[in-house]
Amino acid sequence: MSASSTVTMKEVDLLLVGKTGTGKSSVGNSILKKQAFKTSSSLVSATVGVAFEFSEYKNYSIEVTDTQGYGDTRLTSKEKVEDLCKCITMAMKANDGKGFHAVIVTLRFGNRLTDEERDAITAIKRIFPGVMSTHGILLMTGGDMFEMERKKSGVVFQNWVHQQGKDFKDLLEEFGGRIVLFDNNTENEAEKNAQIDRLLEMIDSLPSFGERYTNILFQAAAAELLKSKDESQDFIIDRTTLRSTSVLMDKFEDCRRIDEQEDGADRKVLLEEWNRLLWRCDQLIEQIENRGEREMTGVEYRVVAMRKTIQEYIDAKKNHKEEEAKYRAMVAAQQRLYQEYVRSKILTVGLIVGGTVLGVGALAATIALIVLYPSSLTILLRVARALLPLLRHSIPYVLTPLASVFIQLYRTMRQGQDKK
Repeated sequence: MSASSTVTMKEVDLLLVGKTGTGKSSVGNSILKKQAFKTSSSLVSATVGVAFEFSEYKNYSIEVTDTQGYGDTRLTSKEKVEDLCKCITMAMKANDGKGFHAVIVTLRFGNRLTDEERDAITAIKRIFPGVMSTHGILLMTGGDMFEMERKKSGVVFQNWVHQQGKDFKDLLEEFGGRIVLFDNNTENEAEKNAQIDRLLEMIDSLPSFGERYTNILFQAAAAELLKSKDESQDFIIDRTTLRSTSVLMDKFEDCRRIDEQEDGADRKVLLEEWNRLLWRCDQLIEQIENRGEREMTGVEYRVVAMRKTIQEYIDAKKNHKEEEAKYRAMVAAQQRLYQEYVRSKILTVGLIVGGTVLGVGALAATIALIVLYPSSLTILLRVARALLPLLRHSIPYVLTPLASVFIQLYRTMRQGQDKK
């Protein structure tokens, strides 16, 4: 690809924070457009600690860090706040101390604003002073439920927001009035993209002008992370490898979807792309092995597993292509045999019809000749007697009608001669 045609990807790093049960992890999956995070409908958080994943969307390279849900029923109130602080600290370390472009706090439509959610937001503000006003975005899940409500009341989302009570309005004001509605259950691809576009547009218009949120706490976390050069380098390599692995897997899934859904897909182009993905997997595995570790890390297992998946798919496609070629050759051979059979039948029928017409004509001419010239009966009888053995041994399907006519003619003439 030429330099002029290279698309510059804009990095967007997002931190998800929210009460357990608000659909926080599902939001991460919706943003990344894949099942990146484990989800649960129970009151026990599906995410333990932090988890992060990557994806590419349009000209954005998106990284989402999901934290353990605040309000886990397994913890006391004090433990919940402490746990949230630990999760955010882990998130900062997982982010290499770079910070986040936006901190997204999830709420759920239909649920009242609880004390737990207020405590969580207060804890976030203590850890990230000023983060809400410059980098914070409220994200309300349950867009499908709101749509049902909208159909009944006719109230659009922004009007609904303005109709809420003081507590909600005060919270929204802390976020600079920024709130976006998400439907994590929609199957409509256009709606999925539209809500991602709205979120990215809101992130692009943050007062931070695209700058990451960093402060003393971030710097301290980064310093802690970089105390051991070797350990930090390994951590950064693992993170970079994981990002590359996620992007490669997304590209493979895109190619597989095109191959399976589009009949006119260019198989040669897809095969070239799959081979490039294999080559890139080999590069990543080589980079990890050059670190000199005796045992494979979790990241390396993931790369190896991904390479195996791609290779098995390519092999299956090749075998399928060979079997398909054999099947097509067999069908073509059968079609040729059938066509030859049809042609032979048509020829046979033509000969039978032609022989019948010829025989009838000969019979009519013979009868006319006998009527006009009775003396010719003896000559015709001799000719018929000479042709009779030949006609009896002729091809049954072709000359049978003609033979029958001559035989009948011979018998008629014989009877006429006997009467005389």
